[in-house]
Amino acid sequence: MKTIKILLISLLLLCPFVVKAENLEMNNENNETTEAKSQKYNNNLSELEVEGYTLNFDKYKKIYTIEVPEEVNTLNIKAATEDKGATYIVKGADNLQENNNKVLIEVTAADGDKKTYIVNVEKKAPVEVATKASFKIDEGMLKIAGIAVAGIAAVGLLAFVIIKIRDRKVEKEIDKL
Repeated sequence: MKTIKILLISLLLLCPFVVKAENLEMNNENNETTEAKSQKYNNNLSELEVEGYTLNFDKYKKIYTIEVPEEVNTLNIKAATEDKGATYIVKGADNLQENNNKVLIEVTAADGDKKTYIVNVEKKAPVEVATKASFKIDEGMLKIAGIAVAGIAAVGLLAFVIIKIRDRKVEKEIDKL
């Protein structure tokens, strides 16, 4: 029984080689065997660049992140496919909005298989600088703040006076001794 199992396992292990042999064709001109045409297409990029930024591209890494200043509205994307029959389309590299943007690079192999590389783009928000025209003062709040500052100053002055009076009394008592 063990011998039959070993034979079956051996046969199963040899099956890929048998199938591979079916893919061979005989070249009639010089009796050489050649592998049948069964080209494997791929949808990998061989190169991906965002002009002015570093991605450290790896064809197996599909997601990248960059940060751009607020004045950047468009990214110049350069890419190349590994397979000459593959094509790519860049989507979302124009009209960048504040905060998060996604630029998609969709690669389609010659057989229609697709892969999408993503560049997450963090666009910095503009820094708002207060100008005289944009700076408004609420007069009611200003009065309350003034009263609070005056009250704190009065309490501080009163504490100072009390400490001085106490120090004089202590000095007089010391002089009596």
